[in-house]
Amino acid sequence: MHKDAVNTLLEGLEKQLGFKLYPHKFRHTFCSRLLKKGVPLTTVSKLAGHAHIQTTAHYYINTSRQDKEQAVALL
Repeated sequence: MHKDAVNTLLEGLEKQLGFKLYPHKFRHTFCSRLLKKGVPLTTVSKLAGHAHIQTTAHYYINTSRQDKEQAVALL
């Protein structure tokens, strides 16, 4: 799908929903959720089209507040 088609689709949805949608947020959510579900970083990196796995790690490995609280609760 071409980026212009995506932008046109999102503009229509924005009018219906009443708030701004950002295409990159969908990408970020997709990659972050894959990692949280245990999909290997190398696989997510390839799906994202990154040339270097470090790029994927930098942008998509993030620890949520809930993850941090659960980690502390293990103590």
